[in-house]
Parts: sequence; structure tokens; C-alpha cells
Amino acid sequence: MNHSILFLLLFSIQAGDIALAQTVVLQDNLQGSTVGTQVGGGFTGEGYKPGTGENHILYDVPAQIQNGYVEVQVKGFNFNDFPPVNATNQSYETSFLIMYDGRGISEPIVYFFDYRNNYFRWDVTYRSERWESTYGNRWKGKIHIAEDSPERLNSTYAVYPQVPEHTADWGIEPNGIYTYWDPNQWYTIRVEWDNNGKNYRFYRDGELVWASYLDMGVPITDNSPYPVTSPWPWLPVDFKIHLGSGPDRYSSKMPNMVFRNFKVVSTGAIQNTAPVITSTAVTSGSVGQLYSYDVNASGNPAPTYSLTIFPSGMTINSTSGLIQWTPSSTGNFDVTVVASNGISPDAAQSFTINVQSSTTFAPI
Repeated sequence: MNHSILFLLLFSIQAGDIALAQTVVLQDNLQGSTVGTQVGGGFTGEGYKPGTGENHILYDVPAQIQNGYVEVQVKGFNFNDFPPVNATNQSYETSFLIMYDGRGISEPIVYFFDYRNNYFRWDVTYRSERWESTYGNRWKGKIHIAEDSPERLNSTYAVYPQVPEHTADWGIEPNGIYTYWDPNQWYTIRVEWDNNGKNYRFYRDGELVWASYLDMGVPITDNSPYPVTSPWPWLPVDFKIHLGSGPDRYSSKMPNMVFRNFKVVSTGAIQNTAPVITSTAVTSGSVGQLYSYDVNASGNPAPTYSLTIFPSGMTINSTSGLIQWTPSSTGNFDVTVVASNGISPDAAQSFTINVQSSTTFAPI
């Protein structure tokens, strides 16, 4: 089931003499509640406050976006909240958000290796001072891009092999620039991708603070073992955003940071894409007990769901993808669920449910 909301709100902005049509794909004011999935943290009178650690809001973006941006307002970043660095802990990073491809990923995502080696990872972070180095106290980001090939696009698990680290089809990890932070001031962070020009950037209040083609503001000339510019687009198939922190090393170090006015915007046509089923089937059940499996599929337009092979009495909600059934006997039962949205090919998932006798105990 896709929990995100697709806003078909169209408007224009003027950039010089060029009018850019924009579509707000997802919008969340973060005032007391969220349209995403809240994983820890809480709401204050100002917005969502994740606190320290891996608390976050997970957004399932309901479309592939060829060119666009994510924007959010943040307050409460205090550079002095970073732990002190030393020879053992040489630097820290805190994430405002991370983005990735969710195919085959169990949530909440873990660093090793679902995020670290994700096909389309992209972290938006700020780094503490760095031990005996001038590369600290600045914006930081790492981006992966997968080859635009059937093997990658049709994969059910969007993660490169575990080792070595540099197994991405393309990646880069430049340093951004230093910016001063007032913990009492609201800042607007924008993360922008332009797949036409292969430019990937962060802005704070309109100032460019990180770009895939700059290192500390200087043009990159060497990105061994990869080319400086990606040959392929940054285009997650199952687009996920993790707002407020990241896993493991990218967890929040800011106890008082608050987020509000989050949105995802397409700056061009939203790409229609065939469905891909991204959830793992539930394959066990018990006689007389309700069996449930909530099927998830990406794709644009949003897919609808149907069963083509199923045992008697099994139903599926065509909009949400929720399968329910109460088995009346033991055995193995074959199921095939199909997600379709008018874009070929349909996605099908076949599995077998093993139903066993219910175990009940007599009262003592």
C-alpha cells in the first residue's frame, strides 16, 4: 500500500525568461501529524522534532521524478551539539534527510548494507570538526547512481554487492562549504536534481552549499575510479525519503532540531512507470486465524491490485493491496497477485502459503 499522497497541483515560476512547470508530488506541513510514517520522535508547536538517534519520518514518494527537488525548513541546528572529536572518533555527521531506492529493503533501513550500498543513496548531511583536518565543519553528501540497464531497473533488491565499498556503477562524495548556524533561526534546505545536465545540488536559503561537481567550492577534475559526471540519471524506482536522520553514522546528533513544511516537487513531467512489487510476501498461516499481507508496489500512475491465483475465500483490496483470508484447512496454497496501472508490463508476484494447524492449550 502506498501511504504517500500525490498532489496534482500545478504552478509556474519564472527563472529569467524560462517558465518552469512544477508539480507538488508530496506535501507535509508537519504540524501535529504527518502524511508519512513516523518512526520515533514527536511533534512540538513548531513541527516534527526527531531528537538524537535514528528517529525519522519515512516518505514513500508515489512517482519517479526525472527532475525536481525536496525542500524542508529546519530550526535548532546547533554546531556545539556535536560530540567532541578525538583520534578514535575523528568526525561526526548529522543528516537532515537521506534518499534511496526502497526495492527489497526492510524498514527502518539499516546502514550495512542496504543504505551503504544502495543503488541510489544520497545523504544530505553536515559534518562536525574533523580530527587534525581542515575538512570538517561543512556540508557533506554522498550520491550513488545505478546504470540505466534492465538488470538494475528490474532488480528486486536495489543494493550493490556487499564489498568492497566502491561497487556502485557511479558515485561521488565531495565536501560542501562551511555555513554559520543560528539555532534560533529557520533555514530552508533544498535538494535538487537535474538529470538532463547530471547536476545534483543542495541549497540553504538559496545559497549553493554542496554540488556533485564541486569539492569545497572548487570544480572536481578527478573522481577515480568513476568519471566526474554520471553517465546515468539519479532516478530511484521505489523512491524513499528518510527525514530527520539516517541510519548508524548518519543518525541525528541534534537534540533540538525541528522540521516543518516538507515537500517534493517535480520540475517537469512526471514519468509514467510500470509497476514494481516491492513487498515480501507472507508465506505462513494457521487454520482459523486471519491471514493478512499488505502488498506494496511502486509505479505511476498508482497501481491497482488483483488476484489471479488464490484459494477460496481470499480477497484483495484493489486500491490498497491488502490481502485477507481465513484458512479452513492445512496445506500449501498457491497465490499470484498482480499490480497494474496501464503501463506495461504488469508486475506479478507468485508465492505459496503454508497453512498449519492452530496450536491451542487447555486451561490449567
